Amino acid sequence: MTDEPPNGHNFVELGVDECIALLASTDVGRLCVIDHGHPVAYPVNYRVVPDGRGNVALVLRTRADSMLDQPDTPAGFEIDSVDSLTETGWSVVLRGTLLRADGPTVPFWVRAWDPRPRLAGRDTWLYFVSTAISGRRLMDGVPEWAFSVHGYI
Repeated sequence: MTDEPPNGHNFVELGVDECIALLASTDVGRLCVIDHGHPVAYPVNYRVVPDGRGNVALVLRTRADSMLDQPDTPAGFEIDSVDSLTETGWSVVLRGTLLRADGPTVPFWVRAWDPRPRLAGRDTWLYFVSTAISGRRLMDGVPEWAFSVHGYI
């Protein structure tokens, strides 16, 4: 078995700076937690707080006692973009720890980076501290056609 994608496409590893730039370019991603012993990804909106050392923290808000309200636990985070027409795209994955943003040990910057949730009742502040960031881009390979079939009726 080979790692080579079909149609001659190639994966290119992204650098940490590019991963952080992509994280900052959007405000919706998937927070991955364990629910009843199984990994589950939930869509969330977030804000990126770079630490200047190649890691980031993500600030988000949820409902109290929701499945996301799991402080002091390992978690994952993922964003991506896919262009189905060109069969290209990218993905950024973070591993880290989910923390509750309350009490005297909360970093001063958490409330300054309000993600402004789109849903009401999201009053529990969390932050995700990354310990690893990786990403890759699916580059365009050899086209099967020299034109887009979507341009013709």
